[in-house]
Amino acid sequence: TERAGLKARIVRRDAGQIPQEVLPAVVVLKSRSALVVLQKSDAGLRVVDPLTREEKSLSPKDVAESSTGYAIYIRPDDAEEGA
Repeated sequence: TERAGLKARIVRRDAGQIPQEVLPAVVVLKSRSALVVLQKSDAGLRVVDPLTREEKSLSPKDVAESSTGYAIYIRPDDAEEGA
């Protein structure tokens, strides 16, 4: 998917399995909402709710329990830089 100079890829992945290199990433929740995972550390995941803009730390287990198991990786579209 391409829009606004970004590429997105939907993957089947629990939040705790998302590589640090692809963050930030969007985790799709069972509640039909989402969380944006900003950082991973030994202390857990730093996430932000895109609707409320509330930032908090959660354990990967807590996120996995409310997640659908799908994540969206978003990155700049390198082809747009030359345009």
